[in-house]
Amino acid sequence: MHDTETDTPSPSDEAIPLLGLIVKLQVGAQAFFFAMLFGAVTTAALNYSLLGGFLGANAVLIHSILLAFIAVQYTWLRNSALCRPLLKDVEESPQVRADRWVRFAFLLVFLVCINVFVTSLRGYSHWGVVSGHDSPQYYAYLHSWVFDQDLNFENELKAIPGVWELMSDAHPERPEYNVAPIGTAVVWLPFYLAGHALMVLLSGMGYDVPTNGISSPYAMAAAFGSNFVVFVGMLLLYRSLRTWFATRTAFFATLLVWLASPLIWYLTDQPWMSHACSFFAAALVLWLWLRNRENRRWSGWAILGAAIGLAMLVRPSHVVLLVLPIADVVLAATEKRSIGSIAGGAVLAVAAALVVFTWQLATWWLRYGTEPPPGSPMQWAQPAVSQILFSAHHGLFALHPVLIFGFIGIIPLWRRARGVAICMAILLAAYVYMNAAIASWFGGGSFGMRRFVGVLPFMAPGIAAFGAWFIAFSRKRPAIPVAAIVLMLTIYNATLVIQYRQGWSHFLRPVPFQQIWSSSAAIFHDTFGNPFSYPANLWFAFKHDVSPSQYDVAMGIPPDAELDVQGVSLKPYLGKGWQKSIRFASLLNGAFPAEDSESRLFVYGIEGHAYHVGLSMSLPNEMQHDQFVGFAFNGEPIGSATLEPGRQSELTLSVPGNLTKDGLNTLSLYFENRIEKEREGSQTGTEGYGLEMKTRRKYPACALLWRLRVATDYGDGVPWQTEEQLSPQSE
Repeated sequence: MHDTETDTPSPSDEAIPLLGLIVKLQVGAQAFFFAMLFGAVTTAALNYSLLGGFLGANAVLIHSILLAFIAVQYTWLRNSALCRPLLKDVEESPQVRADRWVRFAFLLVFLVCINVFVTSLRGYSHWGVVSGHDSPQYYAYLHSWVFDQDLNFENELKAIPGVWELMSDAHPERPEYNVAPIGTAVVWLPFYLAGHALMVLLSGMGYDVPTNGISSPYAMAAAFGSNFVVFVGMLLLYRSLRTWFATRTAFFATLLVWLASPLIWYLTDQPWMSHACSFFAAALVLWLWLRNRENRRWSGWAILGAAIGLAMLVRPSHVVLLVLPIADVVLAATEKRSIGSIAGGAVLAVAAALVVFTWQLATWWLRYGTEPPPGSPMQWAQPAVSQILFSAHHGLFALHPVLIFGFIGIIPLWRRARGVAICMAILLAAYVYMNAAIASWFGGGSFGMRRFVGVLPFMAPGIAAFGAWFIAFSRKRPAIPVAAIVLMLTIYNATLVIQYRQGWSHFLRPVPFQQIWSSSAAIFHDTFGNPFSYPANLWFAFKHDVSPSQYDVAMGIPPDAELDVQGVSLKPYLGKGWQKSIRFASLLNGAFPAEDSESRLFVYGIEGHAYHVGLSMSLPNEMQHDQFVGFAFNGEPIGSATLEPGRQSELTLSVPGNLTKDGLNTLSLYFENRIEKEREGSQTGTEGYGLEMKTRRKYPACALLWRLRVATDYGDGVPWQTEEQLSPQSE
């Protein structure tokens, strides 16, 4: 006789009473606390506590914690076996459950960004609400549209403290200057209107809050909008990456784009710029482009085109996104697929994008008529490609090295999706060229290369592909990452040896680790330069016979030749022929010795501009006779002078405009005499130095440089007092 088993439901398969209602209540609670968070952020600039503590600055953290608490409960419950009865025999895949946790993690990042923004806003180091030159231009559209129904921005710019004065100085011919595209304001508009509704409600309840449409609560609502649309954009970007990559790869690549790029600044410090909205628009385009690529309907083509049009409204440089629908036609042709419907869809997408962009064209026409809107001039024939990628002046790779992998990763992406890899390569190249062709390629006041924030979604596939490749590579060849760690630790120890050898750190005293790490970084940089500026700085070092570190300043300063440096700040401007050791200069109280009969200095210039160049120089103590020195600018003689022993000479050179060129210029100094100078501590017979080595190297010296000044020659004399002028060149 055998026992028979009966099917008995396990506790996990039994429905919890009112489970469906509990889940709905959790969804409703999340929506409630999200709305309360918006209200708290909007009123954060007005009061610490408002509406009994439900609103105001102090409520931001409280609502964030409550929202996160409800969200984690909801995520856990939906992923647990307890919710199986609600699925009606539909089995959820592990991927669906993993995606829920990813969305929760992204929500936490969003909440952290919001709290960092509000906290820094209340501190002393924040930039302030809608300050500067560009932010007010984007923000002014909202009040002008909703309250004034016009495109005259004088009252808006005057209402924002300090902006009208700034615009009057920058654009005296037209202080109501506004060339900002309208797309950022379009994205902000729902949040702005919600903020206005909240202000009207609070005012009706008797609270003293502004309802004028321009005050800080409205700006805070727009800033919340910037953070929110980036949150949505990250969800879309993650879904796009999941097309080719596993959950972890897509998740970490998205986090890197969010937290290790210039984007973070434009969420926590300057959310009133256009870059957050630019990122969202580009992420939306990428997501729509990847959806149903093989069988996209006419409505899908139209929506894709409208999204590209929105991106162009935010930043017109997004016009390069039109490559995507066009590329679909080309790829279909190369794959020998029927291109009839695809070509028609691409035409529809391009047409939809142009229709949406007509809103911007209409705005420009109403503002400027048939004249093109003012803006930064373009240099299409001379794009600053090297500078925009590698320069220390906001270079894309130099300041945010993770973005290098967005470009390099196209190679491993090719193996997964060749057509997509080609499109990403074309888009990135087009964006680099377009932004490099802007005369002010460095982006003015900028955190990193800010104009590439909207390009981040198209770097993310490369970052993910490189990460997946690197992990697989490391698993197969674990000795290589181990060797890299050993090399880094060895380099650190070598820099530590140099610190003690050259006197950066003291043998007999405790040395703060801040000094140790900063000194090691200085020694490493002086030797190798910034690795994330390779190969541009290596080529510069080879071409000019200097350290790669000097590329940072020599090729990274904006087109403004005004300069006044002395002491260790002189080092980046020293070309061939100088003793450049910072430690050595400190022993000479901040002077750098010229070692070669021809020694060069780097100065920046604008073609056709004349300059005054001031030099503070003296002779080594061992040189007891006059030193003749001649000067040449870009190889052309411009004068000569005589340095006398025992005194510091203040010299001024006049550089005519016909000798200057855009960018880097060289000032050559030709010395008649040089001496062999003993190094510090090498004097024979000096007590305390032990046995003297007769073979100890001496160093040559022609003169000492103490200070370098450059000023534009406006024809009104030298801007500094000088003891002597250079003799005119007789040759």
